[in-house]
Amino acid sequence: MSEASGGATAMDTLERKFAIPEKSGDAGEADSPEQSGVQTPKHEYQSGFKRLRPTGWEEVEGSEHGTGSGEDDELPGTSVGSIEATADEVRYLQNRTKSACSQLADIIVELRRERGWSADKDTKTARKRELLQLLRSIQRRLDKLESNLELDALRSYIAFALEKASCQQVRLCDLLDDELQLILSHVAEANRSPKQLLALSAVSTRFRKLVRQPGVWQTLDMSAHASFLTDRLLLSIVRGDGAFANVRRVCLAGCNRLTDSAVCRLLDVCGENLECLELSDCTLISTSTIEHAARVCRSRGDGKSRLAFLDLAGCSNVDTLDALRLTETNFESLREIRLMGTSRLNGRVPQDEFVELARELEARRAKWRDGIGRRREEAVRRAEADNSPADVENAVTAEDMMNMIDPTASCVDCACGDAARGEEMEPWILEGHENVPAWVAACRIQPALCVADLPKRVKHWKTKLDIWEEGTAPIAACDHAMVMQGNMNDPGHQHQLNLLPGCGHVLCVDCEQRSRVHMVRRHLDNEYVYPCPLCGMDMPNPGGFEITLNP
Repeated sequence: MSEASGGATAMDTLERKFAIPEKSGDAGEADSPEQSGVQTPKHEYQSGFKRLRPTGWEEVEGSEHGTGSGEDDELPGTSVGSIEATADEVRYLQNRTKSACSQLADIIVELRRERGWSADKDTKTARKRELLQLLRSIQRRLDKLESNLELDALRSYIAFALEKASCQQVRLCDLLDDELQLILSHVAEANRSPKQLLALSAVSTRFRKLVRQPGVWQTLDMSAHASFLTDRLLLSIVRGDGAFANVRRVCLAGCNRLTDSAVCRLLDVCGENLECLELSDCTLISTSTIEHAARVCRSRGDGKSRLAFLDLAGCSNVDTLDALRLTETNFESLREIRLMGTSRLNGRVPQDEFVELARELEARRAKWRDGIGRRREEAVRRAEADNSPADVENAVTAEDMMNMIDPTASCVDCACGDAARGEEMEPWILEGHENVPAWVAACRIQPALCVADLPKRVKHWKTKLDIWEEGTAPIAACDHAMVMQGNMNDPGHQHQLNLLPGCGHVLCVDCEQRSRVHMVRRHLDNEYVYPCPLCGMDMPNPGGFEITLNP
């Protein structure tokens, strides 16, 4: 090391400086790195970095880069050591590293304990960033020094500290309540059962409060516990704390031990936002539950119901006709209802009750067809009044429009029956149809209420009944039915006859019971079936749907 203009070396002048580069004989001692002409490297521009570096360190780093422009700065661990470290420098680097790591560990612990964001947290975060920069600067200095055991251990320690500080794992308890609620809501939707989520209430007081927040629950699916779910258990889950006030879908499929009381209590809690209600195979549910749903499943804002899907399949105590009529004056948003297995479509149904249901379906469909025809005529009149080219002769008929909307004949009339609340025909309805006038797309129609394949099945069964009453086809499957066909009022032949819904054949109760003795099991099927004695098609299982003919 050469002497400066004052005749003294850097070590004699300042003990903390390790190596000061030589300066020209005419230049004096520089008071700062800026005055010395050394440019700050580009990775040290952050605020507070110079303050944390040891005095004189910047001169050493600046002198190693020739031009001092910062463009030749190398990443930590990429340069080859060519400077021999003194004992004082090694000791200083060790102390500086221990101090920075100690402060960094304290700040990380404090930041983890912070629940909200504040100015103090901003200060600690900035301090943490400065300490990380200091450790990286020390790491770069170590890369320039020749390797030895002490420096190698220090390099490993700094690499370990940077890895832990930069890639720290966030614990679940470190998240905010809003973030946890969002996570728990996705867990509730992914699981078919709320059991696992409700079990978190035993973890801590915080989780006990979180799992009872309305933002967590969008779906309540209890079908996985259908075999043992009772009224008491359901009410213990729902409670009255408003945790399920925002539920949009409730699935109680197969819960055959629930009664009207528990389901009505549940609807009181979540009815306002409910969009989907699945009650299939809830055999103890009656029509009173559907009437209660019509009253409480309404928004407080506009007073309209948001219920769009109602599954009552297998609810043998729900009257099919009453449930269908409730959709005429309630459930403005209802788009699909499932009624197979309800009272008029379950077990042995009297002929009069079935015919009443068939007539109701046909009447509602005819009403919907007439409504479409009226709207068609109104649209044509508006087109003529506006002098628009409307080809009335080649225009789409009301029947064609209905087939566009419901090509599978699975719909009955609209859910609300109010023409003013109709909607414009959706574009996808007109896809694949040619020569459709423009007025058709502007024709306002009612949204159809879909009842799956019920209308088609009822129409098929009604046709079989008409054939039986007319006596025009041999559909009797036993001698008693053959004698009574067309002569049901003969007092000498009084046998209870049932119409099989599958094949449409008719046979008496006694012959049906004898035929069930010849049950068979299909290939690769574990269930027994009962073939019809006339055609071999499967008869309903014992207790299944049959139509009991009038004597």
